[in-house]
Amino acid sequence: MPIGVKIACRLTSVVLAFRGSAQLHQFGAEIFVVYLISISVLRELGILLTAIIVAGRSGSAFTAAMGTMKMRGKSTPCAPSASIRSLCLSCRACWR
Repeated sequence: MPIGVKIACRLTSVVLAFRGSAQLHQFGAEIFVVYLISISVLRELGILLTAIIVAGRSGSAFTAAMGTMKMRGKSTPCAPSASIRSLCLSCRACWR
């Protein structure tokens, strides 16, 4: 697992524990904070945070590839690559 995913999960867990303990304190159920964190992070937030971070890394890689192609003087940044061509919807040169 990438280090960014681990850090994001831990920080989210800390915030969730802090807010969850404040809410559960009203009912005298602070003991269940551990169950709240374990269930929410393992079932729900782990998948969601991983998906968000992977999407961010993919988007930044796509942007870096297009920037490199533009800097090297390619007239249309998405013409040489079929994988980028499938993502480009605005460039008419890709669909000729």
